[in-house]
This record gives sequence, C-alpha cells and structure tokens, in this order.
Amino acid sequence: MCGGVGFKIKNISEAELKKFYSPELIRRFKTSQRIESFFWYKDAVLPIKTKQGIELKFWGNKDEKIKLPKTGWAKEESLRIGKWNYLHPEPVDIAADSGYEKKTWFDFKKGTKGI
Repeated sequence: MCGGVGFKIKNISEAELKKFYSPELIRRFKTSQRIESFFWYKDAVLPIKTKQGIELKFWGNKDEKIKLPKTGWAKEESLRIGKWNYLHPEPVDIAADSGYEKKTWFDFKKGTKGI
C-alpha cells in the first residue's frame, strides 16, 4: 500500500491528460516528465495500462454518497475472502514507477497491481 505514486508522462496522450489537468499543470508535468499523484489529493489519479494505452482513472472513492467502500485500497485478504465480489473487481496493471509512504519514495521494478 502507498499513499502516493509517481509515473512518467511520456506514454500518456495529450487528450488523456486534458481530462484531468489544466494546461498549466500539463506544461509543468512535461517539463519534469513526471506526475506525482497522492490519494489525499481531491482528484487523485492512477495510470492504468489498457489495450488502448495508459488511461488515467480516479483513485478510490472519497464520496460518502456513492455506494462503494470509502477507500483507495483493497487488501489482498479481503479480496480472497470475497468482500469485494459484489463489485466484480478486475485486476489492473498500474503504470507507476514509484510509490510514496511515510514520507519516503520507493521504486517499483515493474509497476504495481490494483483492482
């Protein structure tokens, strides 16, 4: 588990970036060639690998009005025992190269997984 992720911008289309970010932020990301997203941000996103390329998806649920768990994480144990089955979760590859937890960045060798 981590509270933040870092990922490269190079494989994300301009159209995909425009769905989530202002032109100013996109320019800043292009300069650094990197995006850092933290779950505690209002509109945190994760880069998900799809057949069409990298798509940005909102990270977790922060809205109590939505009938989903109010969280950004799913423990493997809770998946194994079926607590998420009613949502029909599907595994995804998260195209992040680093994670952030307890004020420390760490590398992902091959991205990470999610649902």
